[in-house]
Amino acid sequence: MAVDEDPTPNVYIDGLPPNFTEEELYAMTKDFGSVISVRTFTRHVSEHPSGYGFVLFETVDSAAKCIETLKHYRNLHPSFSKPCLLSVVVLQQVHKAPGT
Repeated sequence: MAVDEDPTPNVYIDGLPPNFTEEELYAMTKDFGSVISVRTFTRHVSEHPSGYGFVLFETVDSAAKCIETLKHYRNLHPSFSKPCLLSVVVLQQVHKAPGT
């Protein structure tokens, strides 16, 4: 991350099992802080599908706690999601956390 970029409360998590559900991702991350939304995806670019997801927290501190904890799991690769120019559009179409 460049020095002039502030981290966002959005966490990218690579290395999830294929077909990992949004409910499972929410359950895995809800203890780090207030979760606004979760999304999961499965890549089918080879014969071995892999999963990844995004968790949008209410605060950067919650996102940092999530990254710090999950990076100790061998197969998970969490990081702050890179800000994008479409963030205003994305925030208008937030995929809500399960149960909200």
